[in-house]
Amino acid sequence: MNQDLNYTVITADIIDSRKYQNLSEELGKRLKQFNQSPEIAVPFSFFKGDEIQGVLTGFFVYPQLVRQLRYLLLPYKLRIGIGIGTIMGVGAADTSWKMNGPAFYYAREALEGTEESRLSRTMLKSEFEFIDQMINTLYLLIDSIEDRWTDAQWEAIHLYEKRGTYRRAARDLKIALQNVEKRCSAANWRQVREVEGKLSDLIRFYFELVGE
Repeated sequence: MNQDLNYTVITADIIDSRKYQNLSEELGKRLKQFNQSPEIAVPFSFFKGDEIQGVLTGFFVYPQLVRQLRYLLLPYKLRIGIGIGTIMGVGAADTSWKMNGPAFYYAREALEGTEESRLSRTMLKSEFEFIDQMINTLYLLIDSIEDRWTDAQWEAIHLYEKRGTYRRAARDLKIALQNVEKRCSAANWRQVREVEGKLSDLIRFYFELVGE
């Protein structure tokens, strides 16, 4: 597998979207901010009013982007399918919805898998079933932790990660430093970040190995 020819497609849908109106208009501005990430090859955009899709360069070695997307679209809940593989039309289309290829089929299959599952809201699929199973097991654990996060914990984690220290995050939140630390600790943030890091290492190592 040649990494230069492979991409990661993320396709998500909003749970119980029928309860909401004008979703694409309301959340479009938030996606513009998210699309500033340098790892994004094709910007995330809406389709059919409740589906979101974008393309990342190379293999899926930025698992934190899934968490950041969830935070960005709160209070809406997402099911997320991740597909790794080749795609056609990169650079020739202004939106991922005009492209196709195995990565898109895998992302769709993964998204359908989350709809069938009662446990996980994030799944990944590639041509390698064994690595998929390992990654999806880790995501099952991550999802179970993040499902219990309060809005205050999500915000504290986001600002701590963005600003780099509890002190700076506390200044933005206008609360005591100790309260930011307590929120992150209660959310098991260090454990989640550690798993995300190991997940990134696992994907990078495995796909580089099979590509040799």
